[in-house]
Amino acid sequence: GRPPFLLKLSFHRPHSPYDPPQRLLDAVQYDAIPPPARSVDGWSAHFATCDQRGTAHKPFPDSWCGEMPAEEERLARRAYHASVRFVDEKISAVHEVLRTTGLLERTLWLFLSDHGDGQGDHFHWRKGYPYEFSAHIPMLLRWPEAWP
Repeated sequence: GRPPFLLKLSFHRPHSPYDPPQRLLDAVQYDAIPPPARSVDGWSAHFATCDQRGTAHKPFPDSWCGEMPAEEERLARRAYHASVRFVDEKISAVHEVLRTTGLLERTLWLFLSDHGDGQGDHFHWRKGYPYEFSAHIPMLLRWPEAWP
């Protein structure tokens, strides 16, 4: 048989800057993305006026929290989703190679992420706080059927 192998893939995206291939960005419609989460009781409202320098009422496009201009928020959220699609494409390509070479059923898959991204939920961007958007990350395990 074939000798064992280890393949580690690491994708920088979907970290900022959100710069997916244009074809994927064009395919993501903003209306298909759920709106950013906001607290019902208002606990997150004070984050609307912060930025990474800690000054009030001065949000800017790369801030970790703060209310973004509507058009910039729409673009950032679309680009993030397009970046996730890009990673999906690359993982699918590896899956196809393993399938066509007969290695798929002898390969253990482990997929995980280091952190999530606020994407405007409660006026947070990137990973700044240990809230659900940052701490709830994917972990997928696929055990091969023909494991020795």
